[in-house]
Amino acid sequence: MERDWETYMRKQELRRIESLPADLRKIGVNVREHGTCSLEANFDEEADAVALAAARRFIDDTLKAGEWDPVRGLYLVGETGTGKTALAVAVIRELLLSGQVDPGEIIFDHSASLIQEIHETYEGGRTLPLLQRRYHTKVWVLDDLGAERPSDDVARLLTVLFTHRSLAPNVITSNYDPGELQQRFEELRRVYSRLGPAYFEHVEIAGDDRRFRTEV
Repeated sequence: MERDWETYMRKQELRRIESLPADLRKIGVNVREHGTCSLEANFDEEADAVALAAARRFIDDTLKAGEWDPVRGLYLVGETGTGKTALAVAVIRELLLSGQVDPGEIIFDHSASLIQEIHETYEGGRTLPLLQRRYHTKVWVLDDLGAERPSDDVARLLTVLFTHRSLAPNVITSNYDPGELQQRFEELRRVYSRLGPAYFEHVEIAGDDRRFRTEV
């Protein structure tokens, strides 16, 4: 009986692995660039120890949390190409492989695309459904916050979105820490207080631009 259970669980694990590319694509991840990102393959236990520890804390907290339990988010900051998005996708991968989080419970947004999408929903009154889907998703990942200057109206909607998702499982990547965001984009001043350490663990991802590395 025990062996049957182990066989069943192994089959379930293999199914989750096989469906990863399709699941990541459904969530919004560019699988050509980040489809194979994982904590083990893309990060070094010694050099990236702080970032890996924070990522694992976030994963554990998300998996243990009940519907009403607060979860401190993960705010990954660093220069372009240092691996922020790769780490965010690696977190998604671990959540999917756990079998406790369904692909339909995760949304991955690139901030510039989300801003454009919000603008496109103004005609036809589709803005509220777009926001509500993000209000209620289990895990929300916002990649490259600050890549594009939002209008005052979009910044207001982002503030509402962050307010609704306060202490829900959120991951943000950005080239700027919250203070720098506030200084560079006056429109995001209302978002600033929702990005503080009470709501997010801030982790700096240092290093050179990985896109210029040559694999030997």
